[in-house]
Amino acid sequence: MQISFLAASNAFKNSPLDVIRVNKVIAEELRAKGHEVKESPIGDGGTDTLDAFAGNLGASAQLMTSRVLDPFGRRISAQWLHIPESSTAIIESAKATGLTVIKPDERNPLEASTYGTGELIIDALDSGCKNLKLTVGGSATVDAGMGMMKALGVVFKDESHGFLDPKGSNLKDIREIEIITAVAKLQGINIEFLSDVQTPLRSSVPDGENVMLYTKQKFRDDASFQAGREILDQGMDNIANIVDEMARKKKARRIASQEPTTGAGGGTPYIPLALFGATTYSGIERFAEMFDLEGKIQAADVVITGEGRLDKQTLEGKGPAEVIRLAKNHDKKVIVVCGSAEDRNWKDHGVDLVIKINPNDLPLAEAIAKTEELLRAAIRANMSLIEAL
Repeated sequence: MQISFLAASNAFKNSPLDVIRVNKVIAEELRAKGHEVKESPIGDGGTDTLDAFAGNLGASAQLMTSRVLDPFGRRISAQWLHIPESSTAIIESAKATGLTVIKPDERNPLEASTYGTGELIIDALDSGCKNLKLTVGGSATVDAGMGMMKALGVVFKDESHGFLDPKGSNLKDIREIEIITAVAKLQGINIEFLSDVQTPLRSSVPDGENVMLYTKQKFRDDASFQAGREILDQGMDNIANIVDEMARKKKARRIASQEPTTGAGGGTPYIPLALFGATTYSGIERFAEMFDLEGKIQAADVVITGEGRLDKQTLEGKGPAEVIRLAKNHDKKVIVVCGSAEDRNWKDHGVDLVIKINPNDLPLAEAIAKTEELLRAAIRANMSLIEAL
């Protein structure tokens, strides 16, 4: 019997397969058995969200290439999407200032800057874009968006009124912030941040989650993290005090640094949200709305989603969680394909079948390199279970 499937997987983190290819591989294996499959790659604001947008937008979007600075000031090429009909730019900050554009042994958020992301914004503005949608997942930076804002004209000064280079280690030295040039540049521009985490820059409760939650992975090793974490933490306290006060003078109703998502991407959304009227959305909810993901799910018999690891974080704003929620709203069977999975009863979370593609005896680096081969093999090996749902 032919089954109608929807392949709506997220990217597999660190995999050589982009999100479009992941969904295509799943679809090819199911079509080989005579089933109908529609592909709808998803993006939640994390790595590869730009590719998911491109795959769904098709010819209505133009893939643009800009020359920008990477996190350490080296000139690289980075892509973004231009949708001329709506004067919209889709910008994935990780394409310019993410972990994927540097080597693992280079990771150092004390020196890394979001300046290149700001350069992407400038190119989008120069192309006539009035609506900016930015994703901040996968960043190599913890500079509270200092570099991005400097590229847009914001000036950061120390106690001697000297200009500060935009990087994490200099956050603690900021004493003055001048925004007048950036205010003029961003006048009439609608800025949305799409994120897969809700972490604030600073917590409203002692020992609560804040921007430091995802900082360790941005250092090259634990020793460098232990040596640098206090510098960054002090810097975040400092910039929060300054910017929150500036926001209060603009009659902000709440403490800006405690707003959800201000801590995403090493704090990249914080200043735009506090001072420039930017807004923030769940990346996957916005994505689902734009591309009628619910309608596509309704039209399928079985929905297949996935990502690199299925765990607690998956349930906290990641793309597959929204796919599962929408599917269960319409009584659809759900399969999750993943590299590995946390040990829990996933049926309690709406998942009918979990397919883990990584053999237990294969080193992670080798498994990641063989993602396509393992994904195909796992779909084939579990085909009887898939068809029995």
